[in-house]
Formats: sequence, C-alpha cells, structure tokens
Amino acid sequence: MNPLTGRLVSRLGPRLGTGAVIIALAQLAMASPAQAVLITNELDCTASARVTGPEGTADLDVHDEAANLPREGTATWSAGMANPTADGRGRLVIEVGPAELEIASWDHVTDHEGSGAFALPELLASVPPGTYVLSGYHQGTEGRCEGRVDVTIGGQESIASTAAGQLGVVGTVLFAALLGYAARPRRRSD
Repeated sequence: MNPLTGRLVSRLGPRLGTGAVIIALAQLAMASPAQAVLITNELDCTASARVTGPEGTADLDVHDEAANLPREGTATWSAGMANPTADGRGRLVIEVGPAELEIASWDHVTDHEGSGAFALPELLASVPPGTYVLSGYHQGTEGRCEGRVDVTIGGQESIASTAAGQLGVVGTVLFAALLGYAARPRRRSD
C-alpha cells in the first residue's frame, strides 16, 4: 500500500466505522415500541388483576393495550380458561433491559378458574420509572396462552428507561471517550 493510501485509510476508516455505528443506533432508536399482543391463546385464557399500592390502584386485563403499574402493593387476580390443563404452569415477568424481573409463577394448576392475591416483588420498587414490557404465559399439555403488554411504572420516566434513552447515554459516553482520545497530546516525529 502506498503511503498516501495508507494515511487516507487510517484517517477515514475510523470515521466511516463510527458513521456506520451511529446509523445503526439511530435505526434502533427509531424502532416502534412494543405493542400489546396475545401471542397465542390455544386455551381460550382470560386474566385480570387489580394492583393496589401507596401510589394508587391499577386495573390490568389480558386485552389491555397498555397499563399503569404501581411500584409496590398487592395484586388481586382472577384467571380462567375454557378447559382445565392436566399440568398447568406459568410465569409473569417484567422485562427490564436485558433482564427479567419475575412478578409471579405457578405450577401444578389443574383448575380451569382461579383467583388469589400476591405481593409485588420488593425489587420492583427500585426499577426506574418508565415503560416496560410485562409478559406472561400459562401452559399445559393441552396448549398454551402467552401475551405481552406495555406497562408504565410509577413516576416520571428516566432517561435510561427507554431504548432511545439508553442509546443516548451510551452514545454520549462513547463520544466523550473519543473526544478525550482525539484531544490527547501527540508526539511529533521530527
């Protein structure tokens, strides 16, 4: 490689790579948010809950497009399906970034209707305010019900609670690091 081409590649290469990363991050940030969806309902499931806590009361239903969820409190629930399952089990989680916070789980359910109450997990109180995905399923030998819905957890949204906010924080840190690298003193070779 001749010296002119080598200098050109060494100067443009990182800029082109950075540009490609910025374009990819912008496309991720502009992606449409998750929507409420009943992914599968082979058992003709229904479910609803009333969550009561210091921040107020929230009603959730399997067909809601979005819901508010207090940070702490007690959930009184009822659920049913057209036919009982022989070995029913399930789980309800909130997706917080790449992690899942389990809200409830159950197994060995054989009734076709049920109701009860449970306390929300204490860890939910430390989740930053924002909109998250609540997902869950009930499954047995006879079939599966699975769905997801956007829930807003009490308080004002923090910058880190949305994908665009998380990308903005990462981009700011990367920009600051690159700026510091570019501003460093350079040795002269005379």
